[in-house]
Formats: sequence, structure tokens, C-alpha cells
Amino acid sequence: MKSLLKILAAAVLAISLTTGLAAAATGTIDTTGPESYNAINHENEVDTDVEVSNDTNVDGEINQEAASGDAKVAKNTNAGDAESGDAENEADAEVVVENDNSDAAGCGCAWDVADNDASIDTTGPHSTNEVNFANKYNYELDIENNTDVNANVNQSAYSGDAGVYKNTNGGSATTGSASNKSSLKIHVNNQN
Repeated sequence: MKSLLKILAAAVLAISLTTGLAAAATGTIDTTGPESYNAINHENEVDTDVEVSNDTNVDGEINQEAASGDAKVAKNTNAGDAESGDAENEADAEVVVENDNSDAAGCGCAWDVADNDASIDTTGPHSTNEVNFANKYNYELDIENNTDVNANVNQSAYSGDAGVYKNTNGGSATTGSASNKSSLKIHVNNQN
């Protein structure tokens, strides 16, 4: 019966040493006495829970309106020109969202258990021999990046009306130019 316990303990040790991160643990049961209880126990537990959630919502809207005014020459005997100026819009929009979780989702579970070693050698007739290894690792990482970017650029450019009306000798009428320019740059970097 005692020889059977010795064989079972060695078999359980051999199976447990091939799983998990603690495969470097070793054990040996050698000659034992007639009433010896010999046990080498190895326990390796690895619990890893990684949850990464990146929610990104980008709404970009650019509304532009450019209108040149009316240019009219009407009801004149002698009249010059009527010129309406230029109307111009220019918009530059850039939205960059980066989610980088490469550093956070790593295991981080490198531990050195190469020094684990057990040996039950020659024991006396009433010996109880027991060696226990326990390597436990619990790793939990929860990352949640919520990025909501709303960018609105509304631009309007109007040049006024130019008119020469009801003159005997009318000159010229000119309106100036109207222009606007906007630049919108949003850079969001979520690095974990």
C-alpha cells in the first residue's frame, strides 16, 4: 500500500509539472521505510482576466457658404461699372484618434520558479515526509477608453452688393472681397 502511495504521488507530480508556468518544479521520492507517508505536492494556478474596450465616436461636420453680392447698373444715363468682390471660404479639418493597448494587454506573468526542487530520500520506519510547492498568479486588467469627438466648423463669407442706380452720370461701385479661413486639428491618443 505504501509503495502504491509513492507511485501515485510521483505520477501526480509528473502530470502537474507539465502544465502552467511552473513546469520547472521537480520532485523525487526515493527509498522509504515500511510505514512512511511520502507526498510531493505541486499546485500551480494562473488566473488571467484581460478586458479592453475602446469606444470611439467621431462626428465631423463642415458647413460653408460663400456668396458674392449683386452687381447692378440700372436706370442711368451714363454710368460706370458695378463689381461685387470675391467671397471665399477655406477650411482644414483633421481628426486623429489612436487607441494603443499593446503595453497593457501583456501577461506580466513571468516569474522564476526554476529553483523549485524537492527530494524525499531514504526515510525511517515511522517517517511522514511531505513537500509542497504552490505557485499562484492572479492577473486582472480592465481598460476602457471612451472617446467622443464632435467637431463643427460653420463658415460664411458674403461680399456686399454693388449698384449704380438712377444717375445722370454715375460712377463705378465695387465691393470688397470677403474671405475666412479656419483650421481644426484634434489628436486623441489613448495609450495603455
